[in-house]
Amino acid sequence: MRSILLKTLISSIFGIIVAICMCACIEPISVKDFLENPIIEAITRIKLINETNDQNIRAGNRRIEGLNPDKYYLVEILKELEESYDPPRLRFVTATGALGGTLSDNAPDLSAIGRVSDGRVTGLSNDLTYRIWTAAPFTEEMDLYDHTDDDITTAAGLTGGLTSVVKVNAQNILNLPASSNGNYYLDLRSVLTLPDPVDYAVKRPSIDPLGNDIFIGSDLIIKLEEEGTTTEYIFFDGTTPPDKNDPASFWVLTVTIGSKGELSISLITLEIINGVPDFDQTSLTISQNAIISDSIEYILTISNSSYFKTPIKWKYNGIIIAQGETININDIYKDPDISVDFLAVGNNNLSVEVVLIENDKPYSASFTINVTN
Repeated sequence: MRSILLKTLISSIFGIIVAICMCACIEPISVKDFLENPIIEAITRIKLINETNDQNIRAGNRRIEGLNPDKYYLVEILKELEESYDPPRLRFVTATGALGGTLSDNAPDLSAIGRVSDGRVTGLSNDLTYRIWTAAPFTEEMDLYDHTDDDITTAAGLTGGLTSVVKVNAQNILNLPASSNGNYYLDLRSVLTLPDPVDYAVKRPSIDPLGNDIFIGSDLIIKLEEEGTTTEYIFFDGTTPPDKNDPASFWVLTVTIGSKGELSISLITLEIINGVPDFDQTSLTISQNAIISDSIEYILTISNSSYFKTPIKWKYNGIIIAQGETININDIYKDPDISVDFLAVGNNNLSVEVVLIENDKPYSASFTINVTN
């Protein structure tokens, strides 16, 4: 039996519909309406095997639609009977929605990977079958080193740094405070079965939102980026299709490092009204987590200290914590000799005791410190 070409079949159906419309005086339909007809669309679209958990992903005419623009995807081109080629034809989805190229060993080119801003993979063939995966979040525990050395290339070099075990949060992000010693190193050798070295793409959306700033790493001891950055590490293990039971075969790790900023309340003023000093604001909110991680430095300064005799005394919930025109809450929290709980969530009282130079009289003024999680 002779086969009928798909193009011939579509042309014939379209001709018949047009003829019926003309004879029956029905309002003509456009080519767009024709192609979006459910019957025709079922004929003119790719075959798709969705290996992701994204329910919005669907097959379209020469494209895959419904991709999440916050994720990374890998596509395999299959044979007619939905079997893999040897070696498999794997391609990463690029930021433009095209399929990336391959390297000399037939592995997909990891440097081409990107987030698809419009959620579509285009330029496909309706005659082919495609299988699609998304990079899984890495949820294993990892060894983190906080080190003074800014150029460690071997495991032996990590000796002497502060070490801890870290893991991503519920949003699949590894949130870290600013490094105390200056450099973070993530050691993945104990939790991955990947060969060492292994290639991974490094994208820095906080530096380059468009994703053009990308480079390839090849070591499981990774020096993390500087403070105030968000970085994504996209790993792919080899040239074989991802394994659903092994997220390490295609996965992404997002790392956010906080900034050790400074919140300087330089305009705290003891206004003198009717001869009595009082703060020009009633409250200040500080973060419990920011104090613990030292990611924000809370510095309070009395801007008009020249009106008062020294020393200026600071009290927190009635306990003297410092003297002088400026206090650093972070430093006080770390001081073992000061028994004040700056981590008590809720409203706390911060006060100062001063003596006015003008009349040599003592005064006290206070405002509320609201501690949040």
